[in-house]
Amino acid sequence: MGSGKTTLGKMIATSMNLEFIDLDHIITLKTGDSVNSIFESMGEKYFRLKEKETLEELVKKESFVLAVGGGTPCFFNNMEVMNREGLTIYLRLSPGSLFSRLVKRKMHRPLVKNLDDKQLMEYIKTNLSKREKWYLQSKRILEEKNQEPDAILSIIKDYKPGRGSE
Repeated sequence: MGSGKTTLGKMIATSMNLEFIDLDHIITLKTGDSVNSIFESMGEKYFRLKEKETLEELVKKESFVLAVGGGTPCFFNNMEVMNREGLTIYLRLSPGSLFSRLVKRKMHRPLVKNLDDKQLMEYIKTNLSKREKWYLQSKRILEEKNQEPDAILSIIKDYKPGRGSE
């Protein structure tokens, strides 16, 4: 949350003339409910199953840019599927940078909107600590200083699928 996946994903898709897909948005369209509503009414387990199912349908398509939620890589074999089917990029930011981004827009993010600053920072640190082992399995890890759109486009344009040990 707050790493810039959607913003950068849309920019990359536009510059490469590809379709941009947000996984959470597709789940919302399929179910007719918002992600938050699904979590509240059906629970996380149901959401994660829908997420996996939707991801497996999407990766059958060719040439698109996909932004996934922060939890997606951490469940089932989602990270393996994404790595097998395309180029995965982890936009790695420090907790402080994520905090700076999220604190400004937390009212638009239901999972953090009721947290004070101290709780928000703890939330960020806790989630990164739990999830980073999956994020680090990405084919490319872009540190904060290397996350300019041109640098990311260069990595994507140089990517050759099917080379095995990416």
